[in-house]
Amino acid sequence: RAAGALGIALGLVVLLSPAARAAAQANLGAVLQTRAELSVYRWPTWPLQDAVRRSPQVDLAPAIARYTAALALDPDNVTANWRLGQIELARGEEAVARQHLEAAYATAPEQRATRQLLGESYALAGDVQRAAALWRTIDVSQQQLELRQWWYNHLGEEERAQWIQQAARQAAANS
Repeated sequence: RAAGALGIALGLVVLLSPAARAAAQANLGAVLQTRAELSVYRWPTWPLQDAVRRSPQVDLAPAIARYTAALALDPDNVTANWRLGQIELARGEEAVARQHLEAAYATAPEQRATRQLLGESYALAGDVQRAAALWRTIDVSQQQLELRQWWYNHLGEEERAQWIQQAARQAAANS
């Protein structure tokens, strides 16, 4: 009985830890974000998920609130940092996106999606070499970077599209 009670007590301590509560908040945010985005996303109406994230039809405030709550509990929460960075990057908030993506990368540098998005944030800031360095570490054989270049051209942001193209070419040349 004592061992069982001790096990339950330890389990509760772990579940009530800030990191566990942060993970729960981030996971709830991910569910809310996915529901909000997929409730309207239909191909070919929406060319990219970024278009959905920019749309006033999609309310991501509840998801963002969960991610923010997660980071208040655990500033290193990878999920909250990555997903906030993803949303902010899609909405054109590159500087704050870069902060979240750098935090996610510092905690989990092995995550490919984080390296791709962080590289994009560097390219958008004109830091082509840092973008290329990150992109050399990921598989981009499905034309992900060309799609990102298309997206910025679609938005009328030709200079940013050129920076993405330059970084992608550097990454490919030095692979």
